[in-house]
Amino acid sequence: MEGSRAFRLVMRRGPQPEKIFALSGDTVTLGRDVGNDIAVNDAEVSRQHTRLVLQAGGYVVEDLGSTNGTFVNDIRITGPTALSDGDIVGVGETVTLVYEAAALAAPDTILTPGAPAVAPPPAVAPAVAELGPPPAPEPLPLPPPIVVPEPEPLPPPPRPAEPEPVLRRAPTTARPITPPPHAPPAEEKPKNRKPLLIGCGCLVLLAVCAIISTGLWLLWNAPPEFYEDPIGNFDRLFGMVMPLLSIL
Repeated sequence: MEGSRAFRLVMRRGPQPEKIFALSGDTVTLGRDVGNDIAVNDAEVSRQHTRLVLQAGGYVVEDLGSTNGTFVNDIRITGPTALSDGDIVGVGETVTLVYEAAALAAPDTILTPGAPAVAPPPAVAPAVAELGPPPAPEPLPLPPPIVVPEPEPLPPPPRPAEPEPVLRRAPTTARPITPPPHAPPAEEKPKNRKPLLIGCGCLVLLAVCAIISTGLWLLWNAPPEFYEDPIGNFDRLFGMVMPLLSIL
């Protein structure tokens, strides 16, 4: 208790929900060990977890090097932190307590024997009753009527532009078309006389072959007397062949 105020912790979550722990000493320790001022049997709570120290205006909470830490309004503290009414103190991650600071009512006046009684001060009537009812509010002026202007008549649509007259050109005299000059006649290619020469050569060759074949046939079929005088007989054979050559 400090300056007509009472402080307490109310467990919201933990092994003993809604249990109230009154804070009355200058120093209050909290932990899992039963030797603490507030013993909380929870695995997340260290043996010596948190300490609350009374200062001017309320308590200050500080962590005692616990494993899971001490939190004020979900923020992990690293040093002494002053508490305000309604703050949520978290011991580890599974235990939460609400810090409450309530003002105490003023004690009644106690009369000692022989002391004159003190009359209470006269009640002061409210000043509103003497003033009477408030005046009625003045009516608000009506807004001026809204005059809607008449719409202006729309201008007549523009007439479509008349098409300009098409000026036709006078027919021009057609110019005579001169035909292009005739191309010079192509030179006639000389006739190919190669086939004719080949045909003549073949005929001559056939004639020579026929003459040779005839001579060989005559020699082959000549009588034995022909070989007794071959030079004279050859002259006669040549005389027989010459008419054939003259025919060719």
